[in-house]
Parts: sequence; C-alpha cells; structure tokens
Amino acid sequence: MPQFGSALVSSPRQGPPDATSHVEARVVVMRGEYDITTVASLWKWFSQLMAADDADLIVDMGEVTFLDAATISVVIRARTFLAERSRWLLIRSPSPCVRRIFEICELDTLFEVTAG
Repeated sequence: MPQFGSALVSSPRQGPPDATSHVEARVVVMRGEYDITTVASLWKWFSQLMAADDADLIVDMGEVTFLDAATISVVIRARTFLAERSRWLLIRSPSPCVRRIFEICELDTLFEVTAG
C-alpha cells in the first residue's frame, strides 16, 4: 500500500554561481508501490501541495519499491506545473528501482536527482 507524507522545510536553491538563496520547499516522501490504481490519489496529493504556497517540491523516493509509467507521468506533470511558475521539483534519494527506471527512460536528464 503506497503512503505519502510531506513537511515544509528550508532548502537551498541554487541561483547564479555566486549566490545561494534559501526558499521553502515541501518534502514529499513516497513509500511503497505506485501504479495506475494510485495515480489519482498521488496527483491529488501533489496538486494540494503545489497549490498551498510557492514552495518548491522535493520528492523523496528512497522507499519506492515499484512505479509505472502512469506514476512517472504524474511526477513529470508536477515538474512541468512548477517549472511554469519558476519553481523546482527535485528527486531525492531514489531507490534502486526508481534509479533504474529513470536511467532507462533518460529521466535522470529531465529531473535534478540528489543522493540525499
């Protein structure tokens, strides 16, 4: 059963090479398996978080054990929504299965991915 959680944190946003500013970011923690049956609730969760304020999103995928194309579509849609508003979506700590899917689909070039 997939689980989501979030928290509002201060996060460094990289600006020009000589500046780093701190902005608020919402950390979304995803755990478990995600597929077509969880897409609606996942998008609803992301939508509520993105509408709540002007914070960036950090999506922690360290405990994701499975995700399908529909789930990837939700994450891409969230990234697009945020980018259109000069906001960021960062993937943090992708699990081995997420890392593998991102590499195969070349999503590691679309998203900023950090180890932790």
